[in-house]
Amino acid sequence: MQKREPVGNEKYVGPTSGRSSEVQSAVATALKNALSRTSWEDLDGRLVKIEVATLTERTSGRSTEEAYLETAVKTRVLTAGARIASTDKPEIEIHVLACALGVTRTRRDFVPFYYSELVEGVADLHITAFRVKGDTRVHIRSQEVSSRSYRRKTYIFYMIGPINKEWKE
Repeated sequence: MQKREPVGNEKYVGPTSGRSSEVQSAVATALKNALSRTSWEDLDGRLVKIEVATLTERTSGRSTEEAYLETAVKTRVLTAGARIASTDKPEIEIHVLACALGVTRTRRDFVPFYYSELVEGVADLHITAFRVKGDTRVHIRSQEVSSRSYRRKTYIFYMIGPINKEWKE
């Protein structure tokens, strides 16, 4: 198969859904840990509407991160005994702003002796709950939650390894 050269000002844009399992797992673990640090017990039996927003670039509609974040929050809220509002008449509105939801990759090497790659999953969330009374919203609480999930692979002499290590904050 022959490689096609770009024409004019064309440039290659890689696939948006081609995320490695390490990246997916790091972000999912960080998000799970961040959401577990929030109290949801007062939502038991309540009708709840969830709004999420991320800083993720997108071309149209919701980003993958927003969809995943919304599903994760809905799961936590349902587990706490709440009901998800299918109408515009909820008792409680929860707004989740993802200040950061993603990964940082760091690579260190000293050829030919050492190679290491660190994947850091980050979830920094601002969660605000409002009681809905007619057309007004009354602030109940706000909370900043943050979590980090780390995965490191290390190779010695580029042959011994990978030596895997996982931890979280």
